[in-house]
Order: sequence, then structure tokens, then C-alpha cells
Amino acid sequence: MAKKKYQVTVLALSVAITLILGFATFQAEAAGENVLSVNNGGQLIDSAGNLPDWPEEGWDGTNDENLETWDGTVTVFNQPEEGDDHPWAIFAFANEETIAIDSVSFFVLSKAAVDESLQSRGVKEFDLQVSDGGMGAGDFSSVLEDTIDMDINVAFEDQEWQAFDFSAVNAKYVKLILLSNYGDGTYISLAEFEVYGADQVSPVTFSGKLSTTWAELKTE
Repeated sequence: MAKKKYQVTVLALSVAITLILGFATFQAEAAGENVLSVNNGGQLIDSAGNLPDWPEEGWDGTNDENLETWDGTVTVFNQPEEGDDHPWAIFAFANEETIAIDSVSFFVLSKAAVDESLQSRGVKEFDLQVSDGGMGAGDFSSVLEDTIDMDINVAFEDQEWQAFDFSAVNAKYVKLILLSNYGDGTYISLAEFEVYGADQVSPVTFSGKLSTTWAELKTE
């Protein structure tokens, strides 16, 4: 009987080690990569603020890697018809994996790229939130609140990338909330949104279920 318990315990330990090594390998491969890109399996899960009349400018254009002026640009209502205070979108990574992330980047259309009457639509303040579990409002916590500077003098072909770093966190879902723009009373626009895997591997903790199983095997 003791031998059987020992074999089962060793098997459980082997499975746990395999999961840890697999997680570490996935994190290493994701480090520095735009893990939100559709080309890397990133996906839009839910959103608010989309414009029914302009579906081609919906939230699904945020991570499509299309950097052409309007073809890949997201345009949403300042105050969504759904009743939310601000437009938002929830994204997941490939296979809805939980990975460590530590930076984001926004591709904005500079004043040289868009008509003056549309410049005020550009996103200004944003709130980046993450969840390592569910998608309810209480599951998300903010990791970064900042401002995109439309006047920043770092232009590339009349368009601009702006990057923001934060302490590495584990995330299964990422929620981007657009808090304000540069004055337009109806719309907010954003060209592209990228999320990068962290260089470090976050610690992995065993679930309570697995620990309980080991304890029961040892005490039977």
C-alpha cells in the first residue's frame, strides 16, 4: 500500500514539474514579443463603444497590425450606447494563456497624418487593466494609467509609436479603457495597441486542490 501511495505522489510531482517547465518555456518565447497581435494568437473577447455605421473601425482593428491611416484605425464612442462611462475592450492571448507582461505600445496618427478636424478624436488618457482569472468588473485591476501625447516629436512617416512600461504582472485578460481624447465630443480614435511579454518568469504556485491531494495521499 505504501508503495502505491509513493508512486501516485511521484506521478503528481512529475506532472507539476512538467507544467512549471512548460509555463517557463512559454514565457521565455513570449518575452519581448507583441503577444496581443492576431499573428501571435491575440484575440478580441468583448468591447463597448463600437460604431454600428462603421464596423470596419471597430475594436478588432486594435491588434490587427494594420498601420495604414484609416484601414486599421479604431474609432469608438466617447460614451458607449451600452451605458458605460468609457469605451473599453478586453483582449486575450493565444489559447487564453496566462503570461507575464510588462509593457505596451500605442500607434497614434500624428497631426501630419490626419485632417485637422479629426485630430481631436485621438486618444489621450487611458487605463490598462489585467485579470489572471475571470472577466467580471471585479476581476480586473489597473496596472497603468497614463497619457498619450499627440504632439510628441518622435514621428515615423507621419505616424508615431509611444511605449509605456510597468512592473511585470501575470495576465490572462487585458482590458484597455479609453478615458479621454483631445476635445472631440463624440468619438475617440486609436490606430494600434500592442502588449509585450515580460523577460522574467513569474513564480508559479500550486493550486489548493493539488496540495490537498498530496496531503491525503501521505496521510491515508
